[in-house]
Amino acid sequence: MSRTPWTDRLAEVLGAWPREPVYYRKNVRDKIVSLMEENRGSILLDAGCGTGILREHLPKWIKYVGLDFTPEFIDYCRGKFKDEFVLAKVEKIPYPDMYFWAVNSTSVINHNANWRDLIKEMMRVSQKYLVILTTSHDKATAVIGTKPVLRIRFNPKDIIDECSKYGAVEFEKAQDRNADFTLGLFTVKK
Repeated sequence: MSRTPWTDRLAEVLGAWPREPVYYRKNVRDKIVSLMEENRGSILLDAGCGTGILREHLPKWIKYVGLDFTPEFIDYCRGKFKDEFVLAKVEKIPYPDMYFWAVNSTSVINHNANWRDLIKEMMRVSQKYLVILTTSHDKATAVIGTKPVLRIRFNPKDIIDECSKYGAVEFEKAQDRNADFTLGLFTVKK
């Protein structure tokens, strides 16, 4: 795996983002728990899991797989949690079609110029739901910690149109305000 924008930044990321439940949006956590309760025993994929902050705030009964392309993040998660963590890119998820009941993607597509490829791949491995949490920024790049990171601003219709190409039939949108950005939560039903 090649270097990523997050390589050598584990300590910086752990220090920059608080890990308490208030930080990990309650509406996102509650939505994911309700989706997984529909089919207990099914598996949730966290595509772009980072340091495992979502895993920290989900009930232990949820079967969870974390996927990220930064080796330091995967090593950290494997040392902290008992769940499965996979080193891979969201563009090439190493699982068969419809393997996961639900796929979560938090602040991933807005950092990837090929975001349409990510949606296509996440829809491929999802049996029923795709939960996308993306931020709407005013600037095309941001400095997170000490380095610039690509950020893409979305029109919600763009995400909905792209998901529709791959079998999505129903959408639920929610928005939440937090200091300097707006969060868009999309639940996509196949």
